[in-house]
Formats: sequence, structure tokens, C-alpha cells
Amino acid sequence: MSKTTKPEAKNAKFITLTEPLRRGDTELTEITILKPNVLTLKGLKMFEIMQIDVDAYIQLLPRITAPALTKTELQNMEAVDFTALCLETVGFFVKAEATLEA
Repeated sequence: MSKTTKPEAKNAKFITLTEPLRRGDTELTEITILKPNVLTLKGLKMFEIMQIDVDAYIQLLPRITAPALTKTELQNMEAVDFTALCLETVGFFVKAEATLEA
């Protein structure tokens, strides 16, 4: 039997949803955000990602979440959970030193 392990913290962030998502008989309570690479950003504008543009994140998040969230799930998600996903994602684009100075 193999164990399922979470990715390292530097390559992933974990969000506990305030309002779980229903997917069939399954209830999603925690979402993993995987560190984006250039390929996952293809077709998106970095400026819009840094501004936390809703449309940009509706395109980006299905590419970097586990389980992969759908466009419909994101559109129907509680705003507080969507915001948490966006803020954690934007953290991947800022060096740790920059956040300490702020």
C-alpha cells in the first residue's frame, strides 16, 4: 500500500474552505494550490494575476488546484474562499524577502 503525501510547503499551499464544495457524493473541504510554472500561466496576463482579477483566476485555478476545481465550482464558490485561494496563489509570485519588508 502506498501512502498519499502532501506536496512540500514551498511548492504547495493548503486552504480549508469555510463552505465545503459538493462534488457528487463527495464534500471538498480542503484545496491544495500547487506552485504555478510558466506553462500554467500560458495565455494569462501576469498583471491581471497580480491584481487578483476574477476572470484570470477562474482560468488559472483549475490548472493549479488539487482536486482540480472547475470553472462552475469557482463561479459558485463563497467569495471568502475564492479570495483565500487567490491571495495564497499570488504569494507564489512574491519573494519571501519582499513580504517581510512590507
